[in-house]
Amino acid sequence: MLSKHVRQNLRTAKNRCQKSGLVLTQTFYKETTDRLLIDNCKMIREMRLDLKTSRAKKQMSLMQKCRNNVERILKYQFPVYHVLDVHTQGWLLTITCQDELCAFFHGGYDMFRNSLVVMCAGVNPKFARYSPGLLSMYNQIKIFLEEQHLDSIDFTRGNEKYKYDLGGKDEYIYHVQFKV
Repeated sequence: MLSKHVRQNLRTAKNRCQKSGLVLTQTFYKETTDRLLIDNCKMIREMRLDLKTSRAKKQMSLMQKCRNNVERILKYQFPVYHVLDVHTQGWLLTITCQDELCAFFHGGYDMFRNSLVVMCAGVNPKFARYSPGLLSMYNQIKIFLEEQHLDSIDFTRGNEKYKYDLGGKDEYIYHVQFKV
């Protein structure tokens, strides 16, 4: 069900790992209780977000930078909660190479839809060339669908490339409420 391009990317990632002698180990935790592991996941996510933010800022015009600064001063800042801190009963898929965290996925279960929900993901920039997240999530999806008898995997909102590469499709959700 994957496109030819994605299948080629998976093969290339595997070949890069073999050529560099990297052995990626994936571990699926049904509950996330290890505080050190969660902190490492948060650190990887923050590193990646900082990198994306700095790239976006470099591409902004001077006018846009000024507008953003004024908005930041004038708008109310809502507190930020990290899903790894708030949702501690969720599952965690980690990908490691020689005890170093390469990538992770974190989520929960939707019992009503018999679905696995992916809420948070991150890749260590040091290992991004090897696509550890894509490789491991592809393998884990096969395991889930074959053994766990899940109906679907929900990648939640966002249009990140890996979601479409793994076979994700847009699903629009509408909510209409009438008061009588």
